[in-house]
Amino acid sequence: MRRISAVLSVRLHSLVAGAFLAVLPLAGLADQTPAPKAPAVPPFEVAKLGPRTWVGRFGTSNCGWVEIGGGVLVIDTGASKQDAANLQAEIKTSTGGKPVKWVVLTHLHSHANTGLPSFVPAATALYVHASLAANMEAVVTRMAAGGNAPKVVGVKQSAVISDGGQSVEVFASKGPASTGADLWVFASEARAAFVGDLAVTGRCPSMVDASCDPPAWMAELQRIGNKKPSVLVGSLGDTSTAADAELAATRAYLERVFRIAKETRQNGFPEVRLSSKLSTVEKVGEYCSPKADTTNGLAIYRRMGNDGILKSGPDPQPPAGVKP
Repeated sequence: MRRISAVLSVRLHSLVAGAFLAVLPLAGLADQTPAPKAPAVPPFEVAKLGPRTWVGRFGTSNCGWVEIGGGVLVIDTGASKQDAANLQAEIKTSTGGKPVKWVVLTHLHSHANTGLPSFVPAATALYVHASLAANMEAVVTRMAAGGNAPKVVGVKQSAVISDGGQSVEVFASKGPASTGADLWVFASEARAAFVGDLAVTGRCPSMVDASCDPPAWMAELQRIGNKKPSVLVGSLGDTSTAADAELAATRAYLERVFRIAKETRQNGFPEVRLSSKLSTVEKVGEYCSPKADTTNGLAIYRRMGNDGILKSGPDPQPPAGVKP
């Protein structure tokens, strides 16, 4: 699998370690207590995918941005306030200071969108899956703290954001897929698909979300493939120029886990039988660690009835700390 950093110019940056130091209110002990050591923080990298399209890895998460006319569309906001600040600085540098007007949340896992509060004061529109729109309106109103909250746009099937000859398409999963409410973005100029957790390049995806639906997920991967992307960007992992191969590998893995869980459940076999088959009879090697593979299989098995139908998970919620 080819990494995008191998074919595009990449700039590495070091994060400011001091920003992560805890403030310890220990009056009288300042001269006696050694300063805490900053935790190791991975560098972040930025690559230009097209004339007006970028991707960056901030900490462990990938975020994208596209210059559209006089503004910028941002795809996911990072796992922390610091990640969001680094993302904002890179957007300002790469686009010449154009304002962020639109934000798309591909899903609500904290690794992808805990940085949302940093973007609420400036953005004019926030795109989420239609099933999340009502909740998110309350969330961003509270975040705005009396200021102008962005308009929440609930995407039911698809939406187009266009200005100045540049357009971006936003697609909504037809139902639960990787999570209970997934969006993905296609930037036509760079032919780049930003897919959230729907595909994780080079390794198996996580299937532990309580609303995960493997068959619907596989169908969504086919929709992505139908756009013929040249570049695939997941929330995690390396950005890949082998989009077709990555999508095919993810589909094959989902099919395998779902099939084995269904066969085990319908035959009345215990969990240990599932674990054994995953790790010995149909193991996948380096693509998925035994622990992650078993965790995925058990997550599906435990939600499945004897009829092979998955029980519904809870309604999707905003990331921790940003609930209404």
